[in-house]
Amino acid sequence: MKRLALLLWLTMLAGCHAVYAPAPVGTEVVALNANDWDGTWLTREGSFQIKVTDAAAGKLELAWQEPKDDGFEPRTLKVQIRQSEGWQFASMPDEGDPSRFVWGRVKHEDRQILFWGPDAEKFRAAVQDERIPGTILEGNHIMLGALTDEHMKLITSSDQGLYVNWESPAVFFRYGQ
Repeated sequence: MKRLALLLWLTMLAGCHAVYAPAPVGTEVVALNANDWDGTWLTREGSFQIKVTDAAAGKLELAWQEPKDDGFEPRTLKVQIRQSEGWQFASMPDEGDPSRFVWGRVKHEDRQILFWGPDAEKFRAAVQDERIPGTILEGNHIMLGALTDEHMKLITSSDQGLYVNWESPAVFFRYGQ
């Protein structure tokens, strides 16, 4: 697999502009059931393992082997699952700046996980109109401010259009079990 992190990044950066958050997105922690999450998951790019590391805190870790010239390098990614307004969100520290988080909507059903990255153009307009707190960064990336319950209602509602790239989710399938 080329890079699972790259796949997630491409999903979250659809349109080449990132939408960062100062903290994991969502107002409530999701208690995870390890039986639902732990195991091997497949993508078009390869496979990875998920292990729930703190079920009550909604924390899990992804692990995979990344090819190198002389073999493989083990890689991991720490993820926090939170929710708001019936939607669940996966957030992970940004590799380039761990003080900010990359994130997206996640939906876990049976043996499948769907992941939608944020729609940067929607967020840019909302930040410019001051409907959502944030700053437009160099390169047209967006750094959100602290999100309140009201902001989360706006993000999860379709009243003003979807705030995630609904048409292009990343899809992961559970192998075995």
